[in-house]
Amino acid sequence: MYGSFFQRIKEKSSELKGKQFILAEYLMANYKRAAFMNSSCLAKNAKVSEATVNRFANTLGYTGFTQMINELRTSVQSELTTLDRVQEKIGAKSQNILEKIIQEEHKKLLDLPNYIKQEEIDKFIQDIYTAKKIFVLGFQISCSLAWYFGYMLGKVTGKVQVISQLTADTHSLINITDNETLIIAFAYPRYPNALLNLCESFARRGAVIVSVTDSLLSPVIKYSKQTFQIPVNCISTVDQLGPVLVFIQAVVLEYNSKFEENAKDNLASFEEYTETHKIFYKI
Repeated sequence: MYGSFFQRIKEKSSELKGKQFILAEYLMANYKRAAFMNSSCLAKNAKVSEATVNRFANTLGYTGFTQMINELRTSVQSELTTLDRVQEKIGAKSQNILEKIIQEEHKKLLDLPNYIKQEEIDKFIQDIYTAKKIFVLGFQISCSLAWYFGYMLGKVTGKVQVISQLTADTHSLINITDNETLIIAFAYPRYPNALLNLCESFARRGAVIVSVTDSLLSPVIKYSKQTFQIPVNCISTVDQLGPVLVFIQAVVLEYNSKFEENAKDNLASFEEYTETHKIFYKI
């Protein structure tokens, strides 16, 4: 998933307007199938004209559709065997909603290593360790992700604050932000403007912004020093966030492993606090 094709879309995202943007969104969501379509078939499925497909290839810097699709096809070849294995393990077509959700989550979880590289997690963890302040942002559907990550990370770092809505205090947090502040922004469709505006404000103050989002076309990327692309599925009105939760768990456990003494000290402080204030019910 880290081939030149996807990198070109990321670099040219600001130039993709109208029908070309629609085509880019379709390709990002359906790249495995699209890799084996001809230009007319791709245009039909993406609901754009064939001329748009050709202009899109040129916008990305390819000589034409053929060069573009060949590069995309090369990028996904290694993933096809993974998809085949998933289908083989899951078996027959789902008969109910529960089976369908499990099937889709299973696919995304097995696909997650294609999006997340260990060296990127290592860099992220180092930024977490060196930051003086950490603000975790998440609005609307991403609110639950922000609170979960904030709680888990806060126990082992002791310097995390979650922002899931705009309040009078938000302005104060912006004012104390500097280049030693780490912003972790969860941004999933429909990309709340409040979140994007907040990222812009933090960026102006020099904060380091790391985003977790679904697409290389996500509007939060332009504010981000580092981006983790973790696509999720949507069944009807429900977003399947399993892969993002797995990513969160991996980051926290990697932090525990790499900065073991620091994590132990903060966990001990957390336990002392919960005991002193009788936070948890005891049987």
